[in-house]
Amino acid sequence: MSGLSEEKNIKIFIACDGKTLRGSFDNFKDKKAIQILSAFLPESGIILAHCEVGEKTDGIPVAQNLIKELGLENCIFSYDALNCQENTSRAAEESNNDVIVCVRGNQKILLNNCKDTCELRLPCSEYEEPLIKERNRTERRKVTVFKDMLITDKKNGKMSVRL
Repeated sequence: MSGLSEEKNIKIFIACDGKTLRGSFDNFKDKKAIQILSAFLPESGIILAHCEVGEKTDGIPVAQNLIKELGLENCIFSYDALNCQENTSRAAEESNNDVIVCVRGNQKILLNNCKDTCELRLPCSEYEEPLIKERNRTERRKVTVFKDMLITDKKNGKMSVRL
């Protein structure tokens, strides 16, 4: 891993995603399909890890352990909305990494905090890719980064700044 980044200040992105292995279920033996969580480097296509998700759990604790077990520092892990959890963020912070997750509508307070931050703060950085039209699809990707996030205090409903 250390040889993949020529400069030590560049953060390495690690994409993590869960998949179901097709054909791995067995209806006669009441065996569910195997779930795998993979961590890979999108730039080079190198797979760092595959972790099996147990039948009686979801991928959340597996994702949190994966950050710790890889033993990496100064990386940015990306997960889907399932892993938008405080413990996932804490696991990244404790191992000197960052995490990017999707926020969905079922996490109303967090989603509203994100919306408030976008409306009330100026971004510290922005990046937008050119418009892409392929196969009857139009894609526009834009990333906006905010340093200070507005957080609603659950107890008294007041806003505070979290760095």
